[in-house]
Amino acid sequence: MRSFVLLFAFILLPAVHNAQSTDALQAFEKAVAESRHGNHAEALNGFEATLAIIERDHSSDAFFAKVHFNAGVSLYHLDREFESAAHLEKALGYARGRHAKAYYVLGLIGLESNDLQLAEKSLKAAAMLDNRNGDAWYDLSRVYVALDRPEKAKRAFEKAVKNGAVVNRPDPNSRSMAALIEYE
Repeated sequence: MRSFVLLFAFILLPAVHNAQSTDALQAFEKAVAESRHGNHAEALNGFEATLAIIERDHSSDAFFAKVHFNAGVSLYHLDREFESAAHLEKALGYARGRHAKAYYVLGLIGLESNDLQLAEKSLKAAAMLDNRNGDAWYDLSRVYVALDRPEKAKRAFEKAVKNGAVVNRPDPNSRSMAALIEYE
């Protein structure tokens, strides 16, 4: 009888666990599709539903990081930066600080809210984890211009151009754009 119970546990329990994981994956994929269509409120609902499922399933840290990151991005698009930052920080925690995209979005939040210390720390981390991320280097150069560190701004801008950043110049009269144009 004991052998039967153990055999039953080894055969049936993984199947039940995988069914829950399938539910989480389906909820996540549906939320990602909503996000791609610009339906960030619906996407956020899907990411929150996914989080509820994976908490019950005790999913991997990597999946928790992925879901929290995507929830943070949806919140960012909904102009809910404080909540976005909380999810991005959770993603970084689950990823043990190895999530360049989460750092990048945190850097954008810092830049847009004029929290230049957050922006510098986050964008430097994003650029260090993904040295070829031209956008991270470009935004870091903007932070350095705002902090009046022209040499660092120049080096970051050069790395941005080298790594394919598309440098838009919507307002050549702005202080940061004028300084970056000067460095080209």
